[in-house]
Amino acid sequence: MIVQNREIRALREFIKSEHPIINLYLSVNPVWFKAKEWKIKLKDLVKETKEKLREEARYTRNELKRIYSDLDYMERELNSIDLSGVESVVWFYSSANNLDTLFKIPEELPRNDFIVVSDLPNYLLLDEVMANFKRYLLILFDRERVRFVEYFMKKIREHMNLRERMHKLEDYNDFGAVEKRIQRHVMYHIYRHFKNIMLIARQIIEEEDIDYVILASHQELLPQFKENLIYEVKSKVIREVTNLDMNATRGDILKRMEEIEKEIKKEEEEELFKKLEEEIGKNGKGVTGVKETLDALYEGKVDILLVSPYFSREGVACPSCYYITLEGEECPYCGSRMEKVENILTKTYDLAIINNSRVKHVNYLKTKIEEKGGMAALLRFV
Repeated sequence: MIVQNREIRALREFIKSEHPIINLYLSVNPVWFKAKEWKIKLKDLVKETKEKLREEARYTRNELKRIYSDLDYMERELNSIDLSGVESVVWFYSSANNLDTLFKIPEELPRNDFIVVSDLPNYLLLDEVMANFKRYLLILFDRERVRFVEYFMKKIREHMNLRERMHKLEDYNDFGAVEKRIQRHVMYHIYRHFKNIMLIARQIIEEEDIDYVILASHQELLPQFKENLIYEVKSKVIREVTNLDMNATRGDILKRMEEIEKEIKKEEEEELFKKLEEEIGKNGKGVTGVKETLDALYEGKVDILLVSPYFSREGVACPSCYYITLEGEECPYCGSRMEKVENILTKTYDLAIINNSRVKHVNYLKTKIEEKGGMAALLRFV
């Protein structure tokens, strides 16, 4: 099931309730864990959360009983549902608030494996992750039909599949009509068909916050269709496809969309690295290397943080002011004693959220980011 924008909006608009929300972020990545391993990890997280809630004594006995029941339910459900192709699970749940929003994410989250019980959904980390995914609208059409297919996070949803009766020249042969007049009539119906497509496309773009539009049709129809594009659609068009059949199956469409997404993401990464190299040599608004990037991040200079998705490096972090580096016993900024961190990526991601820095996982140019130490950044200022 595709993640719909209204689910994300509902989390942002959630009104604080007297009943708390369970926020679960969990890695189920088959690269790191077998099913049995992440299930054991989940069991331990649930147990630790229960113990912590009991010690804190923030909730009444009845409320605590309900939270325990919700935690047990979430554990049972995750143990039984199909998580094929999923690397991370994010779940906001509260039976008392009638809240049950589960996201199956086909990408590893830099900050995973925790449960937080709070008054509001903790969606900030989810927002950062969602920013790495674009929402596409495929408009697949010919002279008579149109299909609107939404693609997001390796899932598709078909909004509409319409067919309009299109008049053709041969329809009028028996009436001896003048060919040019009939041709104009046929062209008018095609024009009206294209206009209807535009109106529906604009509505879907607005309702679903579509990032990119892909046009798919016959080579001879695309130029004529593009002449009728309205701004709301034209400004989103990123690809034109001529090798997708009007009767393509959902599986065929999904496969083609995954290929297109991969092409676009690779192009975006290439553009970012091109800009990085230019800034390093020109204005100094590019930085590479773990320590150098972390220093710039702490100082609030980083606009876009480029990082390998499976980056792992030991380091130290200040518990008082969030400074992160590779080694040292005392924080150079506040003098606090530094704490050892098994993998600094989690702390790095938290600091990026605090400083409103965008995080870009480099998935297709892994060699390039590894050559730079696994981490680099484009800066707002020097």
